Amino acid sequence: MVPVGRKPLVFDALMTTRDDERIARTAAGVSRWRRIRDTLAEEIARGRWAAGTKLPSETALARRFAVHRHTVRQALGQLAAEGRVRTEHGRGSFACPEPLRYALGERTSFTANVVDQGKTASRRIDAIETLRATAPLAGQLDLARGGAVLRVVATAYADDVPLARGQHHFPLQRLAGIAEAVRATGGITAALAELGVTDVRRATTRISTRPASPEEATALALAPRQPVLLTEGRDVDGAGRPLQYVVTAFAGSRVELEVLNDVAR
Repeated sequence: MVPVGRKPLVFDALMTTRDDERIARTAAGVSRWRRIRDTLAEEIARGRWAAGTKLPSETALARRFAVHRHTVRQALGQLAAEGRVRTEHGRGSFACPEPLRYALGERTSFTANVVDQGKTASRRIDAIETLRATAPLAGQLDLARGGAVLRVVATAYADDVPLARGQHHFPLQRLAGIAEAVRATGGITAALAELGVTDVRRATTRISTRPASPEEATALALAPRQPVLLTEGRDVDGAGRPLQYVVTAFAGSRVELEVLNDVAR
C-alpha cells in the first residue's frame, strides 16, 4: 500500500524513462541539423558552392540528408546567422563570399574599398526627398533647426551582392543642385564633384550595432532583425564646413570594418 501523499516508485521510474527518451530524441534532432550545417559550411569553404551560387532547395537538401525540411531550415538558419549563406524570400539560399574588408579613414570611399579588392561597385538610389532638419541633424550639418536638408537613401553593392544601405543628408543652402547631381551621376562622390566639391574628408565616425530595420532587411536581403553594423559619419570640405551626415547600415556578416589611424576621434 502506498502512503498518502507519496507517488509509487514505478510511476517515478516510468517518468524518468520517458524523460530520457524525450531528451535523447531532442539531442538526436539537434545533432542532425548541426551535421547538415557542418557539411554545408565545409562545402562552402572548399568552394563546392562558390560565392553567390544558389544552394539546392530545402526539399532537395531534405532528400539528400534524409531529414524533414524543418531540420534543413534550422541548419540554413544557423548558416545565415553566421554569414555563410544569405536567404532571399522566394528565391532560396545563396553561398556568401568572404567578408569584404571596408576601410574607414579620412578619405573613406565605398567604390575605392570595393574596387581595391577586385570587385565591381554599384549603387541603387532608393529615395531622394527634402526634409526639415531636426535639432540633432541641424547640429551635425551646422544648420538652424528646421533648415532644408536633402536626404538620399541608397543601397550599395559589390559584385551585385548588397553590402550597405546609406541615408545621406546634405545641407541644401550650401549644396544647391545636389539632388539633380545625384540623379545624373547615380553616386555621392560623383555628385559632389559635379558641384565642384572635390576636397571631402571624414571628420567623425561612430560605430555601433543593432538589429536591421524592416527596410534594411529587405534592401540587404537579411533575415528579419539580423544584426547590422552601423556607422554614423560627418564629412566636411577643405574649410571644415559640413557637407553631409550619413548613417550607413552594413550587412554585418558580409563586411569587416577596418578603422585607419587617420579617422578623427
